[in-house]
Amino acid sequence: MTLSVPKLSIPLLVAQPAPVSTTPFPFKNEQFFRNGEFHRAFRANFEEEHAWSSSERLIRAEAAIYADLGHVALRELQELRDERVNQSYVATASLRIGLLELKKEDYGRSRLSLNDAVLHGEGSTEQKIQHIAGEALFWIGASHLMESGGGGYTQAIKAFQASAADFPANPRADDALYFLGQLAEARNDFDKALNLYNDLLTQYSQSDYRVAAAIRRTQLLNMLRRCDEALDELEVAETMWSWYKAEKIESTQQYHEQVDLELVLLRGEISIGRNDLPGAERAWLTLLYGLEGGYRRVGILGLAETYRVAGMPDSAVTLYSRIIDEGVYDSPGIQAEYFLAVTLLGAPNASDQEKAEARGALRLISESEDHMMKDYAALTLGEIAYRDGKYAEAVLLCQGIAERTLSPRIKARAQVLIGAGNLELHRFDNAAEAFGRVDAIVNRVPDREMHERDVILDFSARMRGVALMWGKRYNEAIAAYDSWLRGTSDSTHIPDVIWLKGETEFTAGHYDNAVRTMEGLIEEWPHSARVDQALYTIGWSHLRRNDLKRAESAFGRLVKAYPLSLHASRSQIRRADCHYLQKDFPTAVKMYRAVENMNPTIEEARYAAYQKAMATWKAGDTAGARREFSLFVANNGDSRWADDALFMSGLLDYRAADYQGAIRVMRSLLDNYTESRLHARAYYTIGDSYYRIRKFDEALAAYSIVTERYPESTYMKDAETGIVYARAAMGKIKDRSQLDAVQVAEIGGRPSYELELRRAQIFLDANRIEDAEKEYQAFIENNPLSRNLSVGWLGLAECALLRGDTASAIDTLATLLTRFDEGNVIPPAALRLVDLYLSESDTVSAIETLANVRMKFSESAAVAIALIRESELLLAIGQRDEAREVLRQGVEQLDSISGHLTRSGGRMLVELAELEAADGELESARGRWKLLSERTDSLAANALLHLGASYFRANEATEAIRAYEQLLKRISSDTALRARTELELARAYELSGEVEKARELHRAIIERHGNDPYGKETSRRLEEIQDL
Repeated sequence: MTLSVPKLSIPLLVAQPAPVSTTPFPFKNEQFFRNGEFHRAFRANFEEEHAWSSSERLIRAEAAIYADLGHVALRELQELRDERVNQSYVATASLRIGLLELKKEDYGRSRLSLNDAVLHGEGSTEQKIQHIAGEALFWIGASHLMESGGGGYTQAIKAFQASAADFPANPRADDALYFLGQLAEARNDFDKALNLYNDLLTQYSQSDYRVAAAIRRTQLLNMLRRCDEALDELEVAETMWSWYKAEKIESTQQYHEQVDLELVLLRGEISIGRNDLPGAERAWLTLLYGLEGGYRRVGILGLAETYRVAGMPDSAVTLYSRIIDEGVYDSPGIQAEYFLAVTLLGAPNASDQEKAEARGALRLISESEDHMMKDYAALTLGEIAYRDGKYAEAVLLCQGIAERTLSPRIKARAQVLIGAGNLELHRFDNAAEAFGRVDAIVNRVPDREMHERDVILDFSARMRGVALMWGKRYNEAIAAYDSWLRGTSDSTHIPDVIWLKGETEFTAGHYDNAVRTMEGLIEEWPHSARVDQALYTIGWSHLRRNDLKRAESAFGRLVKAYPLSLHASRSQIRRADCHYLQKDFPTAVKMYRAVENMNPTIEEARYAAYQKAMATWKAGDTAGARREFSLFVANNGDSRWADDALFMSGLLDYRAADYQGAIRVMRSLLDNYTESRLHARAYYTIGDSYYRIRKFDEALAAYSIVTERYPESTYMKDAETGIVYARAAMGKIKDRSQLDAVQVAEIGGRPSYELELRRAQIFLDANRIEDAEKEYQAFIENNPLSRNLSVGWLGLAECALLRGDTASAIDTLATLLTRFDEGNVIPPAALRLVDLYLSESDTVSAIETLANVRMKFSESAAVAIALIRESELLLAIGQRDEAREVLRQGVEQLDSISGHLTRSGGRMLVELAELEAADGELESARGRWKLLSERTDSLAANALLHLGASYFRANEATEAIRAYEQLLKRISSDTALRARTELELARAYELSGEVEKARELHRAIIERHGNDPYGKETSRRLEEIQDL
């Protein structure tokens, strides 16, 4: 057997078989051997032929083979086999016949003969016959490969396995193992291939395939990035090759040089993989100066790459330039052009001009038709754009690469960049789609062609979950994280993904699930850097569920276990918040004060200081609270809580009967915080303060400012009442009945005893929920006939929600809807009830409530919202017909002249038209789109697009053209909508046969849009219609 050492690429799977035995030439008879004149021997008189022995007849057949008299040999062997005098000779004859037929490519007959040899060997204990059977099995496997190529893999593997396993001493057993290794590589079963090559090395110490097997193991381990193992195997291969060169002197010197070069190349590659840059440098220098051969330029390229990776760009640039200056346009020269540009862009000493020229070089390479690095150059430009924050440009470049490249590896990396760029641009659905495509691309690529395969798969799968989470597709994000966790074998990122899953569950409002996920992270990965963040999320989850004790416990665990964490000060604040909400104000004050010593951020420190003042007030220490608020304003005048603190200072002055002080503080608030939302409250407090000191003119002026400037304020009604009292006081009206008459005349019949309602709303604004509830309940009990009674019930529901008691809020709102059939607050209250039902996953009750609103309050503006939401919920639970009926009823109730022009009317028409079109009711849908086209907003544009598309799909080109042209008349600027409409119009022209018009329109689009996505799509379409 001859040695066949592969290069770095995988060698051919099938070698041509030599149609002779592997044993030495068997002739002993001088009559056939003299001078090697076999032809003359066969011209002798063979009348006594049948008197010859079987061994002599076999020798005669062998002689005919060597004399290239195949037909004679075949006849002799067939006769010998058919006589079946001796089992050994019969098996040998069958093997020789099979090989002769294999040489003639008569694969079926060949396998029949070879199988005959195998049958003799399987039933024999004679070693020679077993060897023949093993050799025959090897050639059966080879025949399957030679006949069918890849289609014969299965049969070939079975034959090779039988040859090596059943007859391990046969002369072709090592060949069988080597071929099995090659076939395992072809199936990407690299671990199997490594084991098979190892079996060959350990079992067949004299095999000529040992060096080849060692090299293949080295190459595979290097490809799989198992660099330390690859280095050990390389040293084994080098030792074997040294012995082989010394012993096998018949090998040519040229062949020796080729293997020497391959081994040095492998050492260079493995050294780079191990980050052994000095070792890589020695290998490339050996290739350059220590060996003769055709790899000199490859060695320079490898040396340059080593210097680039080692952070020596100047040396790398010199070597790349040397390769280019030699003017040879081969693979090293082409790669050097690309790597020179990449190195200059990353070189700290490169000038701006050099970097600009490098970018230009990359751009030229990327635009070349035949440059082997053009896709890599384009990808590099995309990466540079991404690093520079030009995310839209990066996405556009990588989309072009993904569309044109044939390399799955580059396509996958481009999709990763597309996903990352879209994430930065907040195009979360596009990002998720791009990361999803990576999985489909990479799974078709073998490991040997993409060593970073697992890294890209891992990264893209995780980032797809992030994109889905940021895109508020929470359930899909959670499923993506679960899928990643089930499939990963690398534990490096497991804590991060578990934490992301828990964060997604928290954001989605699945607080129980979030707690379970985060507790699992803490238990399974107690030393992870995510544990403190997990505790923080656990605390917030309990806080959102209004489980204040558990929330405080979780935040406390974090503070005690991770006092130096970035979340420690935040957790201490949340602990204080929990005590504040539980009305344990003294403890809250202590905890807010402790934040000062925990290195908080400026905003955290300000919040804690403000809340400390509030808790001090709530604890009953009014004087202390006054000091805290004043101190806060003095130290944090630019804080977002400064106006609140200043207002509270004035309010405490007011409550302490220091009315002049209150007026002074409130005017300071008005002067210094002109954008504050507290102006209405400040003016009202000023008015009340003046009223208290009997300055009724000033009080009237302050109250009037509230009513005139802030009519939407919650203090509007109180200010109106204040005006009444101030005027009464100014007019010295002392009689109660007269005062009530003034109130009736001035504020529409709102009697003074309804002030309980205003007090409740004031308490609610101050977060005094229990006081507010008492006032609302008192108002409801004392005023059963009031027209504002429904407002009291709505206030009770609001208090329940602030307490976190969703069930009570639902019951209260349901009672409100049952008791009252009129009033402006009822429809909004019903919509609020729907939101609460949906938060509790009670879709049926939500739908019933919306239907109730639709029936009882047909004239209310809230009805349109109820109709749309009801249809959406019906669709969500699969009741499509009911959803359509609801929308139809809504459309029928629209004003026949202008109803479709209202926002809600337009939305209903859009929803109904889409449902009808999907259900095949095209004419009805078209009628609604035509009605919508009378509008002047985006709904009209979308309606005309839908209308044109429906006509186009129905091959009604004229109507489609009319719809698109109508839309174009409304578009004044060169927007994406215009380009899209023109593209559709061009297609309609093609459908109508007006191809020239279509071409003109395509050219106009290309001229305006150049190489952007619309321009590219138009160029592609223009090429398709050139021959029409």
